[in-house]
Amino acid sequence: MEKVNLKEKLGLITEHWHPGIVGRVNDTDVKLAKLQGEFDWHHHADEDELFLVLEGRLLMRFRERDVWLEPGEMLVVPKGVEHKPVAPEEAHILLVEPAGTLNTGTVETELGGYFGARLAASGQDVRFVARGAHLAAMRETGLRVSSPKGAVTVSPVQASDDPAEVGPVDVVLVAVKTWQLAQVVEGLPPLLEADSVVLPLLNGVEAADELAAAVGKGRVLKGLCRIISMVEAPGHIRHLGAEPSIVLGEWDNERTARVTGLRDVLAGAGIHARVPGDIDVALWEKFAFVVSVGGVGAVTRAPIGQERSHPATRAMIESAIREIVTVGQASGVKIGEDVVEKSMSFVDTLPAQGSASLQRDLAAGRPSELEAWNGAVVRIGRQLGLETPIHAFIHASLVLLEERARGRREFDTPGVEADPCLER
Repeated sequence: MEKVNLKEKLGLITEHWHPGIVGRVNDTDVKLAKLQGEFDWHHHADEDELFLVLEGRLLMRFRERDVWLEPGEMLVVPKGVEHKPVAPEEAHILLVEPAGTLNTGTVETELGGYFGARLAASGQDVRFVARGAHLAAMRETGLRVSSPKGAVTVSPVQASDDPAEVGPVDVVLVAVKTWQLAQVVEGLPPLLEADSVVLPLLNGVEAADELAAAVGKGRVLKGLCRIISMVEAPGHIRHLGAEPSIVLGEWDNERTARVTGLRDVLAGAGIHARVPGDIDVALWEKFAFVVSVGGVGAVTRAPIGQERSHPATRAMIESAIREIVTVGQASGVKIGEDVVEKSMSFVDTLPAQGSASLQRDLAAGRPSELEAWNGAVVRIGRQLGLETPIHAFIHASLVLLEERARGRREFDTPGVEADPCLER
């Protein structure tokens, strides 16, 4: 993407906007406060918007507090800002809180939509298993991805809610929530031939075992992905941030032809793909970070900037990461003690208003990945004779909300006027 001088571009913006409102964050007005230093940004214009990915820091005003947009966060404004002043009400800011031709099937959320669209755009034969409004939109208008790495639309799309209509395929990318995996497993047989490969891209550390139990260990690779994305609307995936990447490997870490071949296919589609020296270490390192930050965020109901800035909650995140490292080591994974420090350093780079999917799902009353995240830490720890008090507390604090979201319990959340008051 072309590099553009930030001062030249934002000079135009500040001339017409400062000190007016330049955008919205979580339905709140955001004001441009000032610029700091010399910066460049990358930009990519799709048909509707201009995406600007900061390489320097930009100071914004948010709810009467200074908030830094950090490198890699995105300013999203109408395309016209390149050529003419844009009225403040027309702009918005997004703070980012995510070898040949293969016949590839994706069982998907927005993750599968993004990676599948990139593969299809590179010439791969990709078929999607989707449902509901998302499937209907894909059939009618195709699959659209908006991204700072370039927009892409796949049309027509090969998509169905019936795996039998899709398969068999060479590779199945499983990119669903962990609690949806059991349903996915039921639909896998029609997708598989003798040499088909299943690559799970789920959060957690147990998906590969669950898939292996269903379809055979020899058909399953281990994997994870990193991307910040969302379903903007049915049939429309928006990539919000982070370099989209996939990490994959064999159970014994052998660099087989199927692993390196799939890595090359992904790389050919513009997806950063890597085969690590130890796939289990990679899985547990991500697990330690995501589960700890997500769990503490769900309990505190605060954004990451608040969690990391208060001594008590910062210590809670750090202790939660350390518990997972201990459980991983006891499970035979060669995860190092330095993961705690590295994870906390990464926490400090995250957008202050960011949050994890676990926190957002529970706050919205949706089923979450609680059992595969904090619940799994507690369960695996107990199997190994280890206590994990931080994760046990998080799980116990959230399990009623999880069961309500799944329809197993019914109750209203008490408000300030709730009666009877227990302290009477």
